[in-house]
Amino acid sequence: MALSCDRNCILKGGVITDYRFYKLNLREYIAYGCMYITATSVISFLFYNSIIPVVLLLPGCIIYYRFVRNSLKKRRDNVLTLQFKDFLVSVSSLLSTGYSLENAIVESRKEILSIHGDCLMIRELDRMISQLLIHIPTEEIFKNFSLRTDIDEIKTFSQILSIAKQSGGDLIHIIFSTSSSISSRVNIRTEINTTLSGKKFELYIMAIMPVIIMIYVSFTQPGFFTPMYHNLVGIIIMTICLVMYILAVVIAYKILSIEDR
Repeated sequence: MALSCDRNCILKGGVITDYRFYKLNLREYIAYGCMYITATSVISFLFYNSIIPVVLLLPGCIIYYRFVRNSLKKRRDNVLTLQFKDFLVSVSSLLSTGYSLENAIVESRKEILSIHGDCLMIRELDRMISQLLIHIPTEEIFKNFSLRTDIDEIKTFSQILSIAKQSGGDLIHIIFSTSSSISSRVNIRTEINTTLSGKKFELYIMAIMPVIIMIYVSFTQPGFFTPMYHNLVGIIIMTICLVMYILAVVIAYKILSIEDR
């Protein structure tokens, strides 16, 4: 197997990413932590005119960080899936022009780099190429990749590639058909997300409007909420309103969230 590649496509860094988990870095911890403290502070002063709820809500930061990690992981998975789709399209095109699968993987790096720049898929291609150079079978390379990503499209391609290699079928036709099928799935999901993006923006506006209205009333009508502060009945009423508000936002978010997996 003769592979043509330059030294820049050899594995960089040597750090293997496990895409099944998302680890927040220090900057993300600080940024999202500040956002949580700011949000809880605004809510505490608007609903209770006290700093005590801020302290009581600090343990909720654990749940918030878990939500952030899941959201960022889903976003990264979507980006990697889109890049993998473009990679399959490129490989299929190269195979149809007479390239072997191994050389098609090497050459596809140039196209992915021109489309996405130095992205996640480029780093994975660098790793794949370095493994090809030491004669690791392609099916083993993609099996390892699929196990680290746990993304349906990548797992599907890995399984089909392994079966095709073992059965000795028409590899070019099989990869082309698989690529077309995966591309269609990814394109449909992208269209759905694009359609829902407007609704999600409306959700964000509707979620923040009650807070904006309360801030406006507090500044234009000082003392309007005073009867609700620092007494048992007022605290209960404001707590019920806050819980209903949070439940409404959570339910709306769940309705607009489509499980990709």
